[in-house]
Amino acid sequence: MSETPMHPQQPPVPTGPTQPLPPAGTPAPTSAWTQPLPPVPGQNGATGTGRPGGVPMPWLIGGAVAFVAAVVIGVVVATSGDDGTTAAPGNPAGIPGGPGAARPEPGGKAYTKVPEGCDLLKPATVARLVPGGECTPSPVDNATLSTMITKMPHWTTRMGSGGPALNLRVDLVVSPHAKGLYDMKKKSALTALKDMRTNTGRALDGFGQEATVVHHVDKAPFDSAQAEVLVHEGNAALSVQFDYNPKETGTTQQQAEESVIAAAREVLGALS
Repeated sequence: MSETPMHPQQPPVPTGPTQPLPPAGTPAPTSAWTQPLPPVPGQNGATGTGRPGGVPMPWLIGGAVAFVAAVVIGVVVATSGDDGTTAAPGNPAGIPGGPGAARPEPGGKAYTKVPEGCDLLKPATVARLVPGGECTPSPVDNATLSTMITKMPHWTTRMGSGGPALNLRVDLVVSPHAKGLYDMKKKSALTALKDMRTNTGRALDGFGQEATVVHHVDKAPFDSAQAEVLVHEGNAALSVQFDYNPKETGTTQQQAEESVIAAAREVLGALS
């Protein structure tokens, strides 16, 4: 009787520590990069996919706000050299939103009181610029740094309203480093996306310590536009942006610029 040849036993394959499998039915994790883009209203009110250069959608605005907040915080820390808890006269504990956030710059006003973001503009102003617009406060409003107060609300026409897509944004920072923030935002406004749009700016006299109005027009084949005013007054750096489509609204560049300038004056008038 022949013997069955024996094969040498293979050594076991080494394995590392394993993670327990999630329970059945657990949804897979998602990220901002895997989320589908939300539907947006087209020009006739129907749901569509939006177009480049149009009014920013909420998911985009949220990302932009987070980016702005990171930049603002970075500038404040870099220019102050501290962790944002520096105390100031009258605010020995460095209380957020207290006088430590409103140390004056030479020659300008020192604001200490700022309304809630959605209260920076009067309802009549919002109704004129963004009819039926709803206010969304920024998640970075009232940042915890004692050297800074932020208010970044935006008003957007309701989706499916059938009217033109409009968006109005206010970015307000009260900080001892307002001058640096103004210079940074002014440079960005005049140069950003210059391959996709035309940016034209001019100095605005008689408004704050310094102010600039900038108009952006998307290059063909897109036709959206934006009027923006930037203001530096004491310890406040402010910008107001109005997104619109000239063909849909019939709004001229002059009208758009006058509107954001009036809105910016109203915001500064709400501070004390």
